[in-house]
Amino acid sequence: MKIHGKITGGQFSNMRELYRQFKQLEGEQVTVTVGKRKAPRTLQQNSYLWAVVYGTLSDYTGYSKEDLHERVEPLLLLRTYTDENGIRFVKPTSMMSVDELGKYIDAVKLWAWHELNLFIPEPQCG
Repeated sequence: MKIHGKITGGQFSNMRELYRQFKQLEGEQVTVTVGKRKAPRTLQQNSYLWAVVYGTLSDYTGYSKEDLHERVEPLLLLRTYTDENGIRFVKPTSMMSVDELGKYIDAVKLWAWHELNLFIPEPQCG
């Protein structure tokens, strides 16, 4: 569960929701993590990733966009991370921040250029 709020004067703005969630977990062992919230990826980034980046790769390779997103090993390696327990995961792009998805898109484009000699066009502005 994630509870979003703002810290002002040392106080959390969403204490009501926090306490509500705590009541539901009465008697359970829990871990509470607090960190700075990252801006989620934008719809424009996501659209560009699927339509242009994966679309161009799909046209070139014959793999579906979904296969590229889920199964093509070099692309998955760009999304792996290791948690605090040393367990490796593939991070869904839906959970990436604007900055993380931007770096992922740039890395996929660079991979396509180096491995496939395939240029993926920049997003169209305007």
